Amino acid sequence: MVKSKEYAEVLKKMRKAHLDHINKIIDVGFLPEGEIHSRAEGSTPYEMARTEKYPFKRIFLAADMAAGLSPWATKTLTTYLRDKDSAVRYWGAMGLLMRGKKGVSMTAKHLEKALSDDSPYVRVVAAEALGKYGNKEQIANAVETLGQIADPIKNGCFPSMLAMSAIDHLDDKSKSLLPLIESMPQIPEGVDKRFQGYVGRLVNTTLEELKAK
Repeated sequence: MVKSKEYAEVLKKMRKAHLDHINKIIDVGFLPEGEIHSRAEGSTPYEMARTEKYPFKRIFLAADMAAGLSPWATKTLTTYLRDKDSAVRYWGAMGLLMRGKKGVSMTAKHLEKALSDDSPYVRVVAAEALGKYGNKEQIANAVETLGQIADPIKNGCFPSMLAMSAIDHLDDKSKSLLPLIESMPQIPEGVDKRFQGYVGRLVNTTLEELKAK
């Protein structure tokens, strides 16, 4: 139905309504979940979204370009990896991952640099991209990066959960991390009690997936 000419006008109106709503509420969902909390520290996500801490239009543009999957956008997404805002860099890496093997192979050297990014969220997405579509050396570096970020005590629960998800997506390429994940606490101390359970459940799920593969 989406591609039907009969509903083209309806689809156009619905997309515009959705876009208008996103802009009206200044949707913070374009940030990695952990950044919603870190950027809003001392206030609320609603208040943070209306300050310079959240350059919404730039971040939304990056997210929209990433999700659009246009081949011509690959070069622009690569420039986003050097942006001063970590969420823009995150969407740059995400857009390259979403373009699969071709997109990653064209931009691998830039994604390799992103493995050292200040943001753990950028590092995880770059690592997943290289882990899925890189060469043997790039896969090894990607798995090592994910193993470093998976520890919720050192990195917090949100980077840990994103890393665990990426580890799961790499299938048997990440099996070397099984001992590390098995050693992780089910209810990690030193992690915000609101999110402790998330980590434990993800540890169990990831272990089951890796052992099955």
